[in-house]
Amino acid sequence: MKLNSYLNKIAQWINDDITKGICGDGSTTPTADDTSLESPISATEKSVEKELSGNSIKFTYTLYSTDGEFTVTEFGLKNDSGEFISRDVFPEIVKDSTVDLIIEKTFIIQ
Repeated sequence: MKLNSYLNKIAQWINDDITKGICGDGSTTPTADDTSLESPISATEKSVEKELSGNSIKFTYTLYSTDGEFTVTEFGLKNDSGEFISRDVFPEIVKDSTVDLIIEKTFIIQ
């Protein structure tokens, strides 16, 4: 059995380490061996808001209407050194000057 106090420490470490989100327009299926987005859009790299609660971390990434116009199909979370913790691919989203794009991702350490 894994003890909650240790799971909470792992969650705290991830919370402290992951700082940024970034979108891209790649479409290949994500794998556990991915180390980056397939096709990152550098202008979408933004800091993420984080909410830590025990062994759960909720990341919130916001790309505001004033941040530009993009068509995105993938999203990743990473640290300041560029190491990714996740990569997700989804149907095309067109973000124009009338839209804020908000992506929320929650990790539960078990």
